[in-house]
Amino acid sequence: MVCLRKPWNVCYDCFCWSDASCFCSLSTSLYIFCEKNPFLYYKGITQAVMTAFATSSSAATLPVTMQCAVENNNISPETSSFVFPLGATVNMDGTAIYFPVAAIFVASMTGHRLSLGRQIVIAIISSFVSIGSAPVPSAGLVYLIVILQAVDVEVSSEISFILAIDWLIDRAQTAVNVCGDSIGAAIIDNHLKKHSKKE
Repeated sequence: MVCLRKPWNVCYDCFCWSDASCFCSLSTSLYIFCEKNPFLYYKGITQAVMTAFATSSSAATLPVTMQCAVENNNISPETSSFVFPLGATVNMDGTAIYFPVAAIFVASMTGHRLSLGRQIVIAIISSFVSIGSAPVPSAGLVYLIVILQAVDVEVSSEISFILAIDWLIDRAQTAVNVCGDSIGAAIIDNHLKKHSKKE
């Protein structure tokens, strides 16, 4: 049990810190580019985040996300109808965070020591793969295997630790994705409104 506890704690700590850092960077971006209070903005998208957590699908959450942005956060319908469908397909912040953490966790469980070069490879592949992952529940498990094979980590029974909790982590990923889409929409909408005022 001692040998299992250490890698699990590392995985848990990394995922919590990475989600917290993503939340902080999104909040900071909203404050810097839009001069809006992040807490009030998050209050406006609470229903979308809860729906994302419940459905574990960015695509299923899309109508609620657009409604919250337009009605609660005063995002223009034009910006909303462009940014959110694109973001639900391409902008996968939570998934990009999850892949490196899960890959390093599985590698440590199997006894592989990853060099700095291989960790960079994992980060780069995770970023590209997250763009192409489908906005449906547990779509990233196939890509996780691809990432592990790219750094010569054999996929063994240790991946079952990831499979056992993926349903819960996938919900957190989707919530982060929806937050990222909403912040992106706010920044673009703010930029367009400033540009239209100058004209």
